[in-house]
Amino acid sequence: MADFGIARALGGVSNTSTNVVVGSASYLSPEQARNGVVSTRSDLYSLGVVLYEMIAGKPPFTGDSPVAVALQHVEARVPALREKNPDIPVELENLIAKALSKNPEQRFQSADEMLKSIRQLSLSLFQGTEHGFAAKGDAGVARRRKQKQRVSTAVKVLAIFVLLGLSLAAYGIYAFNKWMAVPIVEVPDIVGETQIEAQRLLREKGLIPQLSAEKYDREYPANTVISQSPLGGEKVKKGREVYYVLSRGESFAEVPDVRGKGFREAQLELENRQLQLGNVDRMGHPTVPKDHVIGQNPREGTSVPIGTRVDLSVSKGADSEDAVVPKLVGLLLEDAQALLHENLLELGEVNQVQGQLPYGTVVSQDPEQGAEVPVRTRVTVVISLGSQEPVHSHTMTFKVPDKGKPVNAKVVVVDLDGENVRHDRNENPGETVTISFQYKGNVAIVKLYFDGEIVDESIVKP
Repeated sequence: MADFGIARALGGVSNTSTNVVVGSASYLSPEQARNGVVSTRSDLYSLGVVLYEMIAGKPPFTGDSPVAVALQHVEARVPALREKNPDIPVELENLIAKALSKNPEQRFQSADEMLKSIRQLSLSLFQGTEHGFAAKGDAGVARRRKQKQRVSTAVKVLAIFVLLGLSLAAYGIYAFNKWMAVPIVEVPDIVGETQIEAQRLLREKGLIPQLSAEKYDREYPANTVISQSPLGGEKVKKGREVYYVLSRGESFAEVPDVRGKGFREAQLELENRQLQLGNVDRMGHPTVPKDHVIGQNPREGTSVPIGTRVDLSVSKGADSEDAVVPKLVGLLLEDAQALLHENLLELGEVNQVQGQLPYGTVVSQDPEQGAEVPVRTRVTVVISLGSQEPVHSHTMTFKVPDKGKPVNAKVVVVDLDGENVRHDRNENPGETVTISFQYKGNVAIVKLYFDGEIVDESIVKP
């Protein structure tokens, strides 16, 4: 197929490049070959080359390279069609020669004008008269009649091809011009926007929003755009569809109980819940078979975001006499003891030290986390006694209002340990209640609530 392009694609602007030729060399107009100003007449020249090739069997210019062919379009004379095919009517040869004029001003000025000329030529050939065919003597008449019949048949075929080719070319020019007339707009960046806002932004630009998919995502809240195509900032034609992916938000899953199951089975069950396998600690166990799960973290039944990593403790079998010391620092003493028991270890000596961590929190351990030790090894821990701030006692008395029914009385104390509830129970109406409590530091705030409403707030000091 001829790839001579459409002049409108260049927007009627001169191509200032000196080393770039747009289109196939065989169908270039002289002004295209010179990188000059192109127009619709350039397209009609290219169409003339196609018509020439239909009749002659090859384009008017050929050569060893595209540059050589392009130079012939600029400088060489177009070979006469009657030299290629003597039977072609002069009128048709003149029509194609006009389309192939070097000077655009001497060509057809529009496809409409060229179409009218072809129709007139077709009409005169199809409705040809006997004018010009009279000759002296019967032999001359017979010869002219044969020539007319031969020429008429060829012209009919050529005219059909010419009209078909011109119609297709005219339609292509019309469709391309219509496409080129659509304004160019910049695609807005809708990533992170809600679906309603994203659609509004796209429609304001004359673009068509299209939802392509929805998926769960941790980073983007539900009903916000995760991605888009084309991307924000790209230049597209108005009316273009813009596809986007919408977030369903973060999804949660319940951690299954995989204790006692084979390692591979446990891993598959985690994957089925869209959870990931975390750290795997292997240790000996007297009853749990080799490669079966001893313990897990988080524990079963816990609701966690999809993709959460679940750590497993896996048995090395009853023959193993080693265990891996887990991390105890940061745990309360009770939780640390339970974790040691789960890992076939025992709690050893418990020492105390003043510190900033809450009372009973493990601040150090021996052996350290990750050490491989014999099962039933005793692990020594140091726990925090809290800060060294003084602790004071305070007694307060309050009267319960008479509402005709029991009243919930709650006392909240705010001290160096934070906000803590020191009394929370239903009291009889009209009753006088006395409570005693301790607070840390040299000052505390005491709040009194009746049925959830604060009725008194006071400051106490030693």
